[in-house]
Amino acid sequence: MFMVAFIYDEMLKNKDKAKENYKKFLDKYPKDEDPNEKMSESARMMLQMLDENRSIEDIIKNTSKDSVKTETPKKDDVKKEDVKKDEVKKEVPKTETKPDGNPTDNDTKK
Repeated sequence: MFMVAFIYDEMLKNKDKAKENYKKFLDKYPKDEDPNEKMSESARMMLQMLDENRSIEDIIKNTSKDSVKTETPKKDDVKKEDVKKDEVKKEVPKTETKPDGNPTDNDTKK
């Protein structure tokens, strides 16, 4: 039934029949029995595309743009990691001082 709707949409360019068959498919299979199939999810997406007058090519273009955006690291994330590394490098041992401002005996023996 899914493929019938798909053929109406993609090959025969009959959007009304495609919508009708996607709806029939979803009425019969509102949820996927096997979560790996995702046929119901695909049917919902195809039906939404038809309602919005979008094509599969539009979805592919948008998906590829989104994946390119998510692959590039954010500047803030890189800087935070670098800052953490720099903070560790810049840590200087603290010297203890007496109330009069002079170093303690431990610091002078080093």
